[in-house]
Amino acid sequence: MDLFVTHNREQIREREILYADSTFFDVFSAQFISGNPDFALTEPNSIVLTQSLADKYFPDENPYGKDFHISGLPTLKVTGIIEDVPSNTHLRYSGLISMSTLAMIHGPDEFNSFHPMHFWSLSYYSFLLLHENADIVEIEEGLPGFYEKYLSQSMGDLQGEMEIEFTPLGEIYLSSHADYDFASGNTRYLYIFLLVGTLIMLIAVLNYINLATAMARRRLKEAALKKVLGANNFQLSAQFIVESLALVLFSVILALGLLPVVFQLIKSIAHVELNPLMVFDTGFLLYFATVLVFVALFSAGYPAYVVSRFNPAETFTMEKRGARRSFLSRKVLVTAQLAISVGMILSSLLISQQVRYMVNKDPGFDPTNIIQLSFWQNQQHTRTISFLNEINNLPEVKHAAASHEGLTTSHIKMILQAERADGGRSERLFRVMFVTHEFISTMGLDLSVGRDFERSNREDNHFAAIVNESFVREMGWGDDPLGKKIDWGYDENMMPTNFGEVIGVLKDFHYKSLHTPIEPMVFILIDSDEMLRTIKIRYSAENPQYALNAIRSVYSDVFPELPMDYRFIEWEMEQLYINEKIALRLFMLLTFIAIGLSLIGIIGLSSFVAKQSEKEIAIRKVFGASVDAILFRLYKEYIALYLLALIVAIPLVWYFMDQWLATFHYGISFNWLNVLLTAILSILFVMPVVTWHGLRASMSNPAKVLYAE
Repeated sequence: MDLFVTHNREQIREREILYADSTFFDVFSAQFISGNPDFALTEPNSIVLTQSLADKYFPDENPYGKDFHISGLPTLKVTGIIEDVPSNTHLRYSGLISMSTLAMIHGPDEFNSFHPMHFWSLSYYSFLLLHENADIVEIEEGLPGFYEKYLSQSMGDLQGEMEIEFTPLGEIYLSSHADYDFASGNTRYLYIFLLVGTLIMLIAVLNYINLATAMARRRLKEAALKKVLGANNFQLSAQFIVESLALVLFSVILALGLLPVVFQLIKSIAHVELNPLMVFDTGFLLYFATVLVFVALFSAGYPAYVVSRFNPAETFTMEKRGARRSFLSRKVLVTAQLAISVGMILSSLLISQQVRYMVNKDPGFDPTNIIQLSFWQNQQHTRTISFLNEINNLPEVKHAAASHEGLTTSHIKMILQAERADGGRSERLFRVMFVTHEFISTMGLDLSVGRDFERSNREDNHFAAIVNESFVREMGWGDDPLGKKIDWGYDENMMPTNFGEVIGVLKDFHYKSLHTPIEPMVFILIDSDEMLRTIKIRYSAENPQYALNAIRSVYSDVFPELPMDYRFIEWEMEQLYINEKIALRLFMLLTFIAIGLSLIGIIGLSSFVAKQSEKEIAIRKVFGASVDAILFRLYKEYIALYLLALIVAIPLVWYFMDQWLATFHYGISFNWLNVLLTAILSILFVMPVVTWHGLRASMSNPAKVLYAE
């Protein structure tokens, strides 16, 4: 969460200071430099700092026992210093404030109460540390008793149910999709890049096999002599495998030297700081060694087989037959490389189009020229409305409105009683956004039917609600949504405290990424300062910097003790797809690497073909064949390989990319224009290489070639 630390009369934002209860260090391990983990978070107004945060605010002294000031909170006392949290942990924090501090702020009745109205609140994360031999199934079997004791009354009064689930800590980062969860990864992208890395390694291995096979043909006489002197097939194969292992080890040394460059490249593309020490992790080393051995055996296996299986007596007579077989094997290997490259080019096109679709798709409102200010401190809440009124008086501001949460956050969920189409009532959990007047005009939202909240209509303050079109469809209201009843808020007897009716329906707009469908949502007018934590301001596009300076000036007058914490809505919308943009950049980089490796294979094959065909080409030139005719014969070979690569790659890409596109509720579909574009791009990469080697062979002097015969 965002908190502002007061230091040398300045307010410095810290985003990784969390609240934790007194048993936190019983569950999560931490290396204490100062303080006692058993008592560090037991008392109110206590804070534990990581070493980096302590050095930031107390660079030349030991902060243990000293005061630590956070705006909006009582003076905190530093009760512990711990080593920094590892970068690969799910729960990242730079400081921990005792949870009992919240009870001092909000009152013990609300925070510590086991009253059913409060106990089921989902405001905090709960972690359980199980015994080593604990059976999770037995624990889950005990949940009904826990539910009956603490949750059944409130859920029964609300006519709802709650399901408790356990997620192993190690699975949260890649598998959790809970609202308000910490930053998480994407399993699908992990598998995609693992597959791409494997394919690139396969291309490199195929290139090596091509090269090793060609070299093996040249070493047949050496191998024949060794066989005559008594070497067996195993010894010959072992020689090639050892040579391959030596080459792989040399490649590993070279790769380790390039790691800093690779890490820096990944940092610039994905904005991820990789720890170089990860290469010494036991699991990584085991996996890496397994891959190296597999690559060495696989890449050396076929050349060793070619050399070891021949008869020494046929060494000189099998050259031409061996060359033909070698050419055939090279065709197979190069076709595989082409198929991988074609597949990656096609995948890159589809990913690029999907990302562009998401970024350019109309979200249902105009996000340009809107900033969002966040108010996290208690003393700010009491001045939010007055600040909003002053902002609306600025000539540079077109509209301004406040809301409980940001536009792209998960939004709170509330149990509402909504009138059904048949006149009955249905209690459901819906997303709710508390807003002030002019929120709709500020965000540029459109009403499909009904009206906006009106300042002149006092009943709107407590008896009106606006819903989106998805809400209307969910409730089955059809073409008659206006006037439908929605009740919200519950007292201690679990009875609604607010009774309203629908006065307007908003056209659906995307407040989350296109991965998810637009959920039903209710907008309720609220004028309580404590509920309003963000302000959206639409400013004039004529002079944006002047408008921002004017807003900043008003903010400084109203909140002189705090810096203005704001973001551009347009930027926030772009951040919804930051993972896809990073994935696209990485995928395109890997695609170019794959294409480059494939071109090496094409160069090797075309050079081999030109060398094998130089006598045939010389004879054809003697009999009057033109350069165009000779090139056409070469083109036919490669066009056949290329078409085969397309036939292999397209169905596979179609299947896998269709699975990826299915993760988006809104997106593009697979079309044949992408296939055509892929074919054209691939031809542009391949044909120049083939043409170059073909021209060299066809323009050579036939007399010199034939003279050697």
